[in-house]
Amino acid sequence: MKLHNNEPSRDSDLNFGPFTLDFAIQLFHFIRSEVMNMSPPLAYPMIRMPLERDLLRCGQNNLATLVVKYGGYESIARVHDLLLINDSMT
Repeated sequence: MKLHNNEPSRDSDLNFGPFTLDFAIQLFHFIRSEVMNMSPPLAYPMIRMPLERDLLRCGQNNLATLVVKYGGYESIARVHDLLLINDSMT
């Protein structure tokens, strides 16, 4: 991040793509809920990007729509450093 007169510049080198904090909170809340509900709980839980079918199965249609709006599953996983396991990997 560039500083000018001890203030961040408007042309910041940090770019996390177009998304809102509300979206990120909803996404991570969903992920946390899914991990906590696993039976048996994982010894080493993986923080992975939910697939569209995971979101739709749980009634998170709006969140699934927002993932696409903000760049898609692969892009969101990369930005938030989440493991992405798609159907071809399972």
